[in-house]
Amino acid sequence: MGKSIPSIAMPDYFAEAKQAYSGQATPLEILDQAAEQLKGQTNGFVTGSVYIATYLGSVRYTFNLVVPRLNSYTDPLFYVTTNGPVTTGYPVTVMETGVSAGTECHTPDEFVQYLESIFNNGTTRARIAQWVEMAEERQLDSES
Repeated sequence: MGKSIPSIAMPDYFAEAKQAYSGQATPLEILDQAAEQLKGQTNGFVTGSVYIATYLGSVRYTFNLVVPRLNSYTDPLFYVTTNGPVTTGYPVTVMETGVSAGTECHTPDEFVQYLESIFNNGTTRARIAQWVEMAEERQLDSES
């Protein structure tokens, strides 16, 4: 049977980030910190990476789950698109992989709250737990 599903708790970091950025954290700053926190909470078995693409004034961020021990396998978790000003990046539209409709967030607080719901939903937690388990197995195989 598989491992228990870890809880990816975002609120503690985001409270600090909001204070540090006076509520003005850009989408990229928030996504980069989420990637770092994911790495720490999974002991480096799963990390996050943010791919950035631009097109005609809009910016699209792809938040990927990356499994370094599985040849850096990449699993896109969600996409964030913005046409907002470069200085703030808001509003943003967040679209989860496999979901046809996006959710618009107008402030860093709304964005953080929506990301919390993504990272803590059962589907995401199961995906992360699956990658952690596979990476742990790979590590055990290499140590044998």
